[in-house]
Amino acid sequence: MFAEKGANLVLVARRKEKLVSVKESILAMFPNVSIRYELCDMTQVTQIDALVERLADTQVDIIVNNAGLALGTESGDRVAIEDVITMFNTNVIGVMTLTNRIAPQMRSRNSGDIVNIGSVAGSDHYAGGAIYCATKSAIDAYTDCLRMDLVETNIRVIGINPGLVSGTEFSLVRFRGDSQLASAPYKGLECLTAMDVADQVLYAVTRPHNVQIAQLNSYCTHQGHAKYVIARD
Repeated sequence: MFAEKGANLVLVARRKEKLVSVKESILAMFPNVSIRYELCDMTQVTQIDALVERLADTQVDIIVNNAGLALGTESGDRVAIEDVITMFNTNVIGVMTLTNRIAPQMRSRNSGDIVNIGSVAGSDHYAGGAIYCATKSAIDAYTDCLRMDLVETNIRVIGINPGLVSGTEFSLVRFRGDSQLASAPYKGLECLTAMDVADQVLYAVTRPHNVQIAQLNSYCTHQGHAKYVIARD
């Protein structure tokens, strides 16, 4: 969607094959857009620092912090501490680190948009999601506090918090490759899609300069809570 508007893109992820595929699919539709990709594990501060160094000559107008995952559905007192660390490093520390490294250039220009992809799970807490919900609650708080910290600048800080989104690897990762369990949360629903979420991001960053979308929560129709209020066919 950003490419459709003529934006130049920097794609960041761990897997080169995924980045190449996304780049090629975008260029097939929008051949005049400038796209570069960068390999980076967002759980590793040293890799984020190296990424920012490679982008030193690039003006970053919009950050979309989209890295995130859930691992398992164990009770909060039984989650492996290694999974706790991975979720917090990915969902929280990575977001804060990249923002910390890019924000100075935004401050120097007095412009920019910082978009954090959260989840309705940040406020819709549920059993079996203690750590994931905690990370998304942390992102909600960080987004709100950062907006206050930057209130005297023209930098906008935006939270996008979707409900159930199908067609991604999120659930497959959560259920450790078990496709049957991974598909269960989406059965009987026309869920949100990645394109729906992208549309919300584009909407937020294309508002007039005097409009700042603070937190945008969305569910698919027939969902009223992250887990407990859902009407399925």
